[in-house]
Amino acid sequence: MNKNNHNIKLRVPEPEDIETLVSWENDASIWHAGITTIPYSRFEVEQFILKNQNDAFQEKQVRFLITLAANNKSIGTADLFDINALHRRAGIGIMIVKEYRNKGYAKEALQLIEEYAFKSLWLQQIYANIHANNSISIELFKTAGFDHNGTKKAWIRTPHNFLDELFMQKLNPEYHG
Repeated sequence: MNKNNHNIKLRVPEPEDIETLVSWENDASIWHAGITTIPYSRFEVEQFILKNQNDAFQEKQVRFLITLAANNKSIGTADLFDINALHRRAGIGIMIVKEYRNKGYAKEALQLIEEYAFKSLWLQQIYANIHANNSISIELFKTAGFDHNGTKKAWIRTPHNFLDELFMQKLNPEYHG
């Protein structure tokens, strides 16, 4: 899928993206936002790119690279994960590399991935799990129409303490007006 917006586009990873994805996946400074606790090998990333881009419902995930529309430079990823065909829902995750944050790219990526989820996959809802201390992401998802529908207390372990995690959810307006 090459979904375009004014400043960015989403596209599926290609073999030439392997080194970029390996460096991002192995950046321990952002592991706290997901479930990764060990590095990925180049082989594992290569296999993911070559094998796991066929059917979002079969693979239960889809990953896009976020690229600048002007020059195709990769600046992050947008993921749908835990895609559930029966209940028509998926989790959503967005990662923008540090030097491109706070420029509106995450907002555009969220709009594009939401459009894909609702209009191409016909999902009924999407959700995000956000650390309670991540005020920028909380505001991003609130502004995009996500509701805070729960808090998982002391859910995320950090080196210093445990953090709460917010459950934010958005229903497809075509299903729920």
